[in-house]
Amino acid sequence: MNTSPNVFSAPSGHLTLPAQSESLRTVEQLVQHLFDAHAISLDYLGNVLIALSEATNNAIQHGCPGGCLPEFELFYAYSDHTLRFAVKDCGPGFCEENVPDPTLPENLERECGRGIFLMRRLSDELSYSDEGRQVDLIFRVS
Repeated sequence: MNTSPNVFSAPSGHLTLPAQSESLRTVEQLVQHLFDAHAISLDYLGNVLIALSEATNNAIQHGCPGGCLPEFELFYAYSDHTLRFAVKDCGPGFCEENVPDPTLPENLERECGRGIFLMRRLSDELSYSDEGRQVDLIFRVS
């Protein structure tokens, strides 16, 4: 799988990870490495970790169904005080407009459905491509 050229002009790296909860630890380690390597303020760490963990969780839980490779891809780059991530899976995709709004009263007590809401609030930019099989997250960390 390739990420679209408009997401990263020159990707810093790419990982193919198993669609298992253990991959969350690898993602956390990658984020910590990027923060350390580029001397990024820890003020941004929580937002990046939570949003990227949500994207990873969505790929694991929804993006790798039976008949699909049990793995997903993570692309990452850092330049000009900006962290960019793309999480891509081979699942059926989805339409964001069809996801219930977790802030509506009838959805407040649901145990799931807040991931997109969190990613949107914690990142500076969030977009989907490839019919919802790829989520792109951008964080300005200046």
